[in-house]
Amino acid sequence: MNGTTTGILDVNRPSTYFAKYRAYPIFVNGKKVGSVKDGAALTVQLPPGSHEVWSKIDWEKSNTARIRIEAGITTKIRVGYKKKKGRRLFVPIALSLIAIMAGATFGIVFLTVIGVVGILMA
Repeated sequence: MNGTTTGILDVNRPSTYFAKYRAYPIFVNGKKVGSVKDGAALTVQLPPGSHEVWSKIDWEKSNTARIRIEAGITTKIRVGYKKKKGRRLFVPIALSLIAIMAGATFGIVFLTVIGVVGILMA
């Protein structure tokens, strides 16, 4: 061994559109150890052993990663926003389109009835 008494945690954040101009605060064992900007990395020295790592932005907290740090070794993790898959987006989009079509249909029927009543009253 090289006599090192700490290990290194390297937190990488790939560049994404979500929260691009905000830094993610990083917590280790309940204490804030720094923050990582979009497309950047944060390096933290930690004592060997088990640690809990998470991030938080506004009221959203990430899942907790349980990591093991070894002296003289770099442990790498990645943080970022997980994109929703297309199937999850299908239902809200379909419901929105149905609501728009129903509203348009109601509007056309309503205007037609008003027009017919107006013609009959003239």
